[in-house]
Amino acid sequence: MDFMKSRDGTALGFEIFSPRVAIFAIVGLWFVAIAKGEDLWENTVAPEPPQMVDPVVITSLVELERHTQTMPSNPAPVPSGEAPLFPEGPVYYPGPATGVSESSDVIIDFRDEAEIVTLPIRIWQSRNVRLIGLKMKLEAPVEGGKGNLKNANGTGFIQFANPYPRVPGGAALGITHSHTLFIEGCDIDCNGNNIDAIVPSPNHSQTIEDQLAHRKIIVINSRITGFHGHNVVEGIGEGLHCDSIQLQSGTASEIILENVDIESGHEGFVLNPVTDPASPIYASPPGGLTINRVSYDIDQRFLDSDPRMHQYPVALATNVLVEDLDISQFGYRRMQGGDSRTGKPYQGPHAILHVSPYQQITKDYLFTYYVDPDHAGPNLLPMEGLKLYEGTVAEENLADYPMEKFAPAEQLAEGYKPGETLY
Repeated sequence: MDFMKSRDGTALGFEIFSPRVAIFAIVGLWFVAIAKGEDLWENTVAPEPPQMVDPVVITSLVELERHTQTMPSNPAPVPSGEAPLFPEGPVYYPGPATGVSESSDVIIDFRDEAEIVTLPIRIWQSRNVRLIGLKMKLEAPVEGGKGNLKNANGTGFIQFANPYPRVPGGAALGITHSHTLFIEGCDIDCNGNNIDAIVPSPNHSQTIEDQLAHRKIIVINSRITGFHGHNVVEGIGEGLHCDSIQLQSGTASEIILENVDIESGHEGFVLNPVTDPASPIYASPPGGLTINRVSYDIDQRFLDSDPRMHQYPVALATNVLVEDLDISQFGYRRMQGGDSRTGKPYQGPHAILHVSPYQQITKDYLFTYYVDPDHAGPNLLPMEGLKLYEGTVAEENLADYPMEKFAPAEQLAEGYKPGETLY
């Protein structure tokens, strides 16, 4: 008998396909999935979390607050009459003063913590760092409020030109690690601040060779939202180019992003280390970059906060050679793409550049997703694994083109279930 067509279920003696039974079955399966944990997340490219050795474990906001320190303004000291790029203020800073050494492993696990983290987190020169289930919504200090801080204009700084607030240290998460940074189940909301979301910096004593051998940056099952900035604006100057992940002056053996949603007012992932060997902060390109089930969308909360936002947006920029580049699913949205200097619209977003170091390419290539398979250019071809979603800021029709998301907020932060034994 074809049981799929037998709605009364008489062959089995009960109504297996009644609406009530179907509802209970669906709910039951949902609870089973919740209990198992691993069914919530399909992580196919992310490796296992790092093995920790006697880690410093922080599981509540009360414990995290014990690591509070004052972050000085940057740059410091500030000349008389000038405002800093970033204000002085409190941050959570596990470091030598609170028992975290260069050889320490650190775990911040907030899956059982309902409190929201409102201050930036910085971690000193640690070994492995694992962040689990954080819910962050940054506050902006009064002295770092809108219009208070300066912006670069190419030759100097314009005082009080910053249209967005900033926080001490300039990042939601400033992590210095020598081995693996593993972020999962986190909901990181920069809340309109003109900052980078995640800045993974190398341990200060680590050579480039050590970084390529040992450092990893892994972000899975997480959301990163609320950061924004602007590019060159007449009368304002050059704004900070805010990113979800900014590699800064370091490199890594591999960078892996899986089940990650980005909602930005500016840039996505910028993996552009300083590739000039003559520079004191030289860093070679990362060894590998893997992206699977990642979305890059527009944070609609801040569309009306400033007419200059969403300029020159970057979903992913890597203008250095990444030997092992694997993008299997990456959805992106065109943003406004206006050039305030000329008033002319860009033809599309500056998105991904996978070319040889120091190579200059034309603007025809600069604003489209391309890859150079021979690392020799200008033989640039469209990349696979990328999906363009219609709808732009300028058109204001984003609701008509919903983007597929991979990290629902209700499955993150408190109660996050990674499906693996943690430590």
